[in-house]
Amino acid sequence: MKTRRFCPKCGRPLLKSQIKGYAFQCFSCDEDFCKFEVLRKKDMEFIRTIRKTTILHERQQDMNKYDNPEIEQLRKMWEEFGDIPIDNDECIESDFYHWPKGTDRYEIWHWFDERCPNNLHDDLMFPEE
Repeated sequence: MKTRRFCPKCGRPLLKSQIKGYAFQCFSCDEDFCKFEVLRKKDMEFIRTIRKTTILHERQQDMNKYDNPEIEQLRKMWEEFGDIPIDNDECIESDFYHWPKGTDRYEIWHWFDERCPNNLHDDLMFPEE
């Protein structure tokens, strides 16, 4: 059952805990909390700050997941990148893996180039077949 209490670690809404001695549980953090440890609606400004920090951390974790992808994964991602709309400022118009909407397309290209065994041009853009 949802409550009007929020996790002090990630800012997400808490559920009532099933564990004796604890009042609330955060499924995202896998933590249980006593009543005095949690945040309330009156702490909403602080909760938003925590959520923003948590989201940035999660994006960084996602980014780390793709630090050393195999060439096949790079090819798959590159093909998917071809379907992402680009605005007049050369920025992506929707989130793509760990890049948020508004990221410059050349930043993404450089990421691919750094991870290709040879280079972006030879491995993904114009591979020999």
